[in-house]
Amino acid sequence: KVSGGIFHDMLTHDFDMIHFLTGQVPESVYSIGHAYNPKIEAMNDVDTAMVTLKYPNGLLATVNTSRIAPYGYDQRVEVYSIDIVNELLKLLLIIGYRLLSKASLASFQCGHYMIMMHISSRTLKSK
Repeated sequence: KVSGGIFHDMLTHDFDMIHFLTGQVPESVYSIGHAYNPKIEAMNDVDTAMVTLKYPNGLLATVNTSRIAPYGYDQRVEVYSIDIVNELLKLLLIIGYRLLSKASLASFQCGHYMIMMHISSRTLKSK
């Protein structure tokens, strides 16, 4: 009943992650959303949102989120560039009976973190 809305509750974490990886502030932001759940619509909020951010170095970032994802919570960062097509981080936590996949704890250890930081510093901060 008491919420800051989908942008405060969920998307702020994705924006923090993008800021951490790029070290930049977007120069433009476009968002669109919809409330499929009538209870959420009655609170003047949306349960599904898409956001596109454009950064000064030309980077484009998209964030999609939904409170009604049937498979649980899926958070990932994917980087596409001339040199790299690499999923840097995927954390998939499944709530319910349907298991699609699960991330191992080892994928979040120091080595993976260092690789992610190296790739992101070359790809996201360049130009």
